[in-house]
Amino acid sequence: MYKRKKSNLFWLLAFVISLGWFADNYAQNKTGQEKLLKLTVASSQGSYVMGELVELTASVKNIGKNKAVINKLLTIESGNLQIFIAGDDREFGSYLGPGWGIDERMIQYTLNPGESISDSDKILWNFAPAVTHLNARAAKQAQKGRVPTSYAFDKPGLYRIKLRDDKTFESNEIIVVIEEPTGDDLQIWQAIKDRPDLGFFIQKGSPQSYDPAEMTRVKKGIESLLEQHPNGKISNALRESLVSFSKKPPLR
Repeated sequence: MYKRKKSNLFWLLAFVISLGWFADNYAQNKTGQEKLLKLTVASSQGSYVMGELVELTASVKNIGKNKAVINKLLTIESGNLQIFIAGDDREFGSYLGPGWGIDERMIQYTLNPGESISDSDKILWNFAPAVTHLNARAAKQAQKGRVPTSYAFDKPGLYRIKLRDDKTFESNEIIVVIEEPTGDDLQIWQAIKDRPDLGFFIQKGSPQSYDPAEMTRVKKGIESLLEQHPNGKISNALRESLVSFSKKPPLR
């Protein structure tokens, strides 16, 4: 009986030691992977008019001495590179654009030392949590960790932006300035600020609803806005989205 207890104790001790070795090596490998790849974010300009599309470029670079293999689609729209935005009056929250996060393709990248891959996208409309049916406490919980508004930048000010890959490593932080619009841009912002569906159209180049009557209503509304206020940065974005939508084949 004594020998059996001694044997069991030996194997239990061996298991604990091996478990500790595995955890230690896993942590080292995970840390090594983080140090091997560097994620950065940049913007094409430092300031934008409120209601204008904000362009971001994400880059992943191999800063190690060996080849790095990545087994997933590294794009902003896929959701594998998550955007986080903080404003003057709010903490960092995750941003989700129209149709983002639904591309689950597995793509393998091989980066040699010094090589990088990049992806660019524009942000404006945000898939905000629906809270109108909730009480204040439940609404606050639903908005926790998220950008709470239908426009990513809903007021003038300084915004900090960073990226995160699967919660393993983060990018640098950048600051963009969102300015109060003037002239035609102000008139269009006043028209679209309470119409996030138009922000969706600007960003996606198509309406949220594919109901024929709704599509016609949105199209005519945009054409009327452009006729009244043809100049400005938001006007240009609306015009480009309208042209893009007009070129798409009709639904069957």
